[in-house]
Amino acid sequence: MSLMKQYFSLMLLLSMFSFCSRSKDKEQEKKINANNQVNKTSDSSSEVKSDKKNKSDENSDKKESLLKDKELPSNVKKMLKTCKKGSPSACMTLSKFFRRGWGVDKNLELAAKFQKEAYSRYQKIIPIWKNNCEQGQGKFCLDLGMALRDGLGVKIDKDKAMEFFKKAFSISKKKCEEKDAEACNNCGRIMQMGVLAGRGRKEKPKGAEVKKALKYYKQACEYKSSRACYSVGKLYRDGIGISKSREKALEFFNKACELDKAKKRKNPFSCRVLQKMKERK
Repeated sequence: MSLMKQYFSLMLLLSMFSFCSRSKDKEQEKKINANNQVNKTSDSSSEVKSDKKNKSDENSDKKESLLKDKELPSNVKKMLKTCKKGSPSACMTLSKFFRRGWGVDKNLELAAKFQKEAYSRYQKIIPIWKNNCEQGQGKFCLDLGMALRDGLGVKIDKDKAMEFFKKAFSISKKKCEEKDAEACNNCGRIMQMGVLAGRGRKEKPKGAEVKKALKYYKQACEYKSSRACYSVGKLYRDGIGISKSREKALEFFNKACELDKAKKRKNPFSCRVLQKMKERK
């Protein structure tokens, strides 16, 4: 009888051990399956990310090929180089070219790309402009004012913008009186844009503003600023706020061209404009 009890006790222990072992095996199997599922999900997620990255790279390559393969106009090529060197205004101009199809095929993706680059570079360069403005460089005060007026890399603040416009004119006017060509040219820009009168970026200048601008541009041209000579020629050619005059336009475009040649600039824009105007007659 005791042998029988011992036998049944042993069998009971064995069955309990077997049950526990099977339970452990099932738990282990569940863990393995769960890990496999996680790995599959992770692999799938990685594949999706990889696909997205590859598509992004493909789109980027397509954009780059659009810029490299096509015969772009010389002014667009020049703007591309300037943008790559870090000029936010050049990047913004490129954005306009591709958004409106000026001299290039309209491409909204490239327009958005260059606009994003422009805003990013404005954010980086604005502290430098502020520092240069504080050191008495009027041009940078003007640039800073326009950034604040138009919200380029900063929040729009028209009151603060006006402060910088006034500071820009005050600094530039004083230096212009000392025969500083670039300062006189800066005064011309301020007058032509009408920023002191609170004029917006898209608003056309008035006759009185253009006449004041012309006075400063002519001074700067006299002090050998090719940019200012070109601006005078453009005002006469297009009749912006003043009467058109082909003769005067040619005279000042020619001055700009000669000054650019003296500075050994390769194929200057002023000379190309002069040549085209002569050909039209």
